[in-house]
Amino acid sequence: MHGHLRFYHIEKIYKLRQPFLIAWMRNPVDRVISNYYFMIHAVHGKPAHPHYSKRNYSLLEYANDSIPNKMCHYLEGISLDKIDFVGFQESFNYDFLQLSALLGWKTPLAPEYLNEREYEPESVHYPTKPEQIDESMRSKISLINQQDMELYHRAEEYRQKNYWVNNFNPKKHVF
Repeated sequence: MHGHLRFYHIEKIYKLRQPFLIAWMRNPVDRVISNYYFMIHAVHGKPAHPHYSKRNYSLLEYANDSIPNKMCHYLEGISLDKIDFVGFQESFNYDFLQLSALLGWKTPLAPEYLNEREYEPESVHYPTKPEQIDESMRSKISLINQQDMELYHRAEEYRQKNYWVNNFNPKKHVF
């Protein structure tokens, strides 16, 4: 199990071994906003950080300068119908339990939340404060990440049709 890998990083293993392929998605606008605050926090007081020059970026400057459509980049080379299960960040606990049941785990692992941060320390300057984010900004970020938005909505449609539950093969060979 590993996260933040593009499909091409594991494509050879996937073709050779056919392991379960599980993906987690997040609303693309929320992902960009989260990445923005993570980046500002990460570069604070670290002039040697590779993104230090972006420390005064507004949210929209960051959205325009960051890699748009990240989910599409990560899943390039594989279609949603070839993924064994897709969970959503917004319903993580439910999806995690559903995946546990599909995998036949009698006692599901308790998810560990490692990326929970408070972005309000007074020593860190956030050019765009969370309370400044309005629907206009969210719409602009959505347009910048239009392909991810389409992918996310397609995945939501698959989920509404129970695609991954109905097509899950628990006997698939796993190494």
